[in-house]
Amino acid sequence: MDILASDDFKTVLDKEIKKFKSYMLDEDYEEFSSYPPERFFALYMYSLVNNSNGLKKVKKKCLKNNVSEKEFNKIIYNCMKYVDKSEKGCWSFYEATMLDIPVEEIHSTTLTYTII
Repeated sequence: MDILASDDFKTVLDKEIKKFKSYMLDEDYEEFSSYPPERFFALYMYSLVNNSNGLKKVKKKCLKNNVSEKEFNKIIYNCMKYVDKSEKGCWSFYEATMLDIPVEEIHSTTLTYTII
C-alpha cells in the first residue's frame, strides 16, 4: 500500500499516522509492536476508507497542504481498490510480488483488474 501514495500525501498525514500507531500499540502491543511503518500506513488507510467522517477531515487537511484533489482522489480510489482486492483475494503476479502478498491470501489471479 505504501507505493500507492505520494510522499507529499504521507508527509501531510505523518502526525495522524503516528497517533494511529500509538493507539494501535496501546490496544495490543504484542501484536502491533513488530509491524513496520508501511504496515501501519496500510492499516491507517484501510481504516480511513471505511470511515467517511475521517476521510472528509483528511481530505480537507490534504487540500489545505497543497495535495491536489486529483491526486487525493487517485490515492483514495487505489486504497478502495486495494481493500476490495484484499477481500476478494484477486491479485496479479506483479502486485503479489511488489506488495508482498502471502500466497495463502491469493484466491485468484488477474491481468486486467490491477492497482499497479
